[in-house]
Amino acid sequence: MKFELNEYHRNVEDIELIEDLKRVAKLLQQNTVTMDDYNQYGNFHATTLTRRFGSWFNCLDKADLSPSRSKIGITDEELFEEIESMWVRLGKQPTYSQMRDMSKYSVGTYERHFGGWRNSLIAFVNYTNNYEGGTNNDFRTNYEETQQPELLRHHTYSLTKGITGTEDGYP
Repeated sequence: MKFELNEYHRNVEDIELIEDLKRVAKLLQQNTVTMDDYNQYGNFHATTLTRRFGSWFNCLDKADLSPSRSKIGITDEELFEEIESMWVRLGKQPTYSQMRDMSKYSVGTYERHFGGWRNSLIAFVNYTNNYEGGTNNDFRTNYEETQQPELLRHHTYSLTKGITGTEDGYP
């Protein structure tokens, strides 16, 4: 067996990092590159570039590439529609990794918007199963006010045990 050292990437020039980012965009035949794509095909890690240039957007700008992030200002309904679409397509509750790999919105978008992936699922279930009108901001309040205490207790138990809302496992 022959042993070889990995390349040593200390003190890499800015231009080399940007050229590598451009190379990945050309390889993918896209006018943008996500951090995940770069980590898969780049010669460095995306964190190296973001630390050097301040943000992924700055990296893309220096490489004359388009921003790779989803649109700003995504509504609850748009996020819920995507969860519903994935749920129906998969025939079951989508997992974090399935959403990461298959959703048009990043899991980070859900995490930032709802305070975590699990909170996103809870909000989706509450909204789709119990929302009867009003504004986006009051769907949780509407849910809590309209549920009988026994159903709310069961729902909470199910979510803490990872059960998808059925009577399975209910004590």
